[in-house]
Parts: sequence; C-alpha cells; structure tokens
Amino acid sequence: MIMWRVSVWDDALRMALPAAFPMGGFMRLSQTGAEIMSCKQKNEPALQQPVLERFRLCFLSPTCFRSSGQTLLFPEGRLVVESAARASGLPIPELPTQCLQPLCHALKTTEVSFDSFVLTGFTGWCEYRAAPALDLQALLRAMPYTGLGYKTAQGMGAVQVRPTGEKGVRK
Repeated sequence: MIMWRVSVWDDALRMALPAAFPMGGFMRLSQTGAEIMSCKQKNEPALQQPVLERFRLCFLSPTCFRSSGQTLLFPEGRLVVESAARASGLPIPELPTQCLQPLCHALKTTEVSFDSFVLTGFTGWCEYRAAPALDLQALLRAMPYTGLGYKTAQGMGAVQVRPTGEKGVRK
C-alpha cells in the first residue's frame, strides 16, 4: 500500500481533490498502475489559518528577480507578490506595490554558476508588513511550494515564511 499526501494552499483546490482522485480510479505511477483505494480529507480549510500581518521571508537558496534583462537583488513587495502570483496561478492582489511593505532585512549576495552564464542572487531574510487581504494571504501560503523569483525550477528562490513571533526569529 502506498500513501500519498497532497497539501494545497487554496480552498477551491482542496475541495476539488476528491473528484480528481475518485475511489476505484486508476492512476499511473511511474512504470506501474495503481488503484485508488480511498481519498481522505482533513477539515482544515487553508483560509482559516492565521492572518500574517508581520512575517519574515527566509531566502534559503540564492534568489533574484529579473526585469527587462536586468537582475534585481532586493525583494521589494511588488516583485515578491507578482512572482508568487505568476508561480501559483493565484490572482495578484489590488495595489501590489502597497500590500507588502519591507521593514528590515539581512541579505547577502552570492553567484550561481550555470553552464553558460552566472547569475547573482541573494540569501538571508527580509521582514515584511502584509495587508490582511485574503488573496495576499493565499499567496503567502503558496510561496514555500512555488519559490520566488527567477530560475526556481533550477533550485533558486527557495523560501520559508515565518511569523515574526516564532522561535528563533528576532523582532
């Protein structure tokens, strides 16, 4: 028996999962076939999670943003919001330049070498104040799954979202 857990950041997607994996359905896993025996849901709607008003984004792998061929090395709110929306498919909140305000940061630049070119990215953390809008809060929950910025499929842009009251996070 194989158990497979699917975590999602959006309530509509959570509600669609049982229809996507109906009991008795057939699923192709690599070179084998599998019959779905059950699909259980935890009743933990994503939108009932606490609202993050102040939090840190911890940039675990080098991150950068690109615009008009230029590398941008500061995670300003608009870039973070637009990148998260593009990666997750969720809508961009109204006033993306104002819904996420950087407060303080400790970032360090580093180079990442690809076969034919080198990119400069940053690691470290940036603390933000966030608007309580539900669409922004959904984006914040999606960020650890999607990453942020440029070249996330190649390992760049891995992030964690940490409330500022959490252990190990200075105020």
